[in-house]
Amino acid sequence: MYSTKVQQRRDEADAPYDRRAAHSCQAAHTVEIKKNCVAPEWRRLGAGRALLSWLERHAVAAGARQAVLETGVRNTAALSLLTSAGYRPVDRYVDGRDPAINRAFARSLVSPG
Repeated sequence: MYSTKVQQRRDEADAPYDRRAAHSCQAAHTVEIKKNCVAPEWRRLGAGRALLSWLERHAVAAGARQAVLETGVRNTAALSLLTSAGYRPVDRYVDGRDPAINRAFARSLVSPG
């Protein structure tokens, strides 16, 4: 149905998102979601949203407080899903990524209050 890779990034500090820190594994309790893909026959059925939600829940259970990820600018379905799921555009967190091709996003996994 889908394929995904998740990479946990941690240290002792409890800091807000910082692209340099996230890339160098210094950001506190940040998980990077990578290689996330839903098979064509499962698209437009909520599988992507369910997968993203599942990954976020497991990240929180493992101590993550924030998620970061990238997608291509032409992947309009992913861009729509991410913004509707509360992800916000951020500066690239991997040096050398072309912002004309890639978009970086972050989302807090901690409920306010």
